[in-house]
Amino acid sequence: MSLRARLSGLGRSDILRDVLRLMTGTVGGRLIALAAMPLVTRLYSPQDFALLAVYLATVSLIGAIACLRFDVAIPVAQDDGDAIVQKLLPKELGGGRGPVFVGTKR
Repeated sequence: MSLRARLSGLGRSDILRDVLRLMTGTVGGRLIALAAMPLVTRLYSPQDFALLAVYLATVSLIGAIACLRFDVAIPVAQDDGDAIVQKLLPKELGGGRGPVFVGTKR
């Protein structure tokens, strides 16, 4: 199979369409955040940004541990039943721990 035939087959691929959809959503979200940055920097001090960075790092670490990274296993599921179980299990594991960390005060 020639390279030209392979490249023309990509245009009809569902995988390529899904990848492009995810990519445009990600780029769009980044552009919105970039456009909002001048306003946000006027509202908050560098110390507030440092506190936000520490908070986000802590929450993402706790979230990954609480859900046991089952969200990564969803695309690898063999059938729909396994995917549903792998989707609901992290919600059940992380659901009880989330309000504890969100409700704490500084």
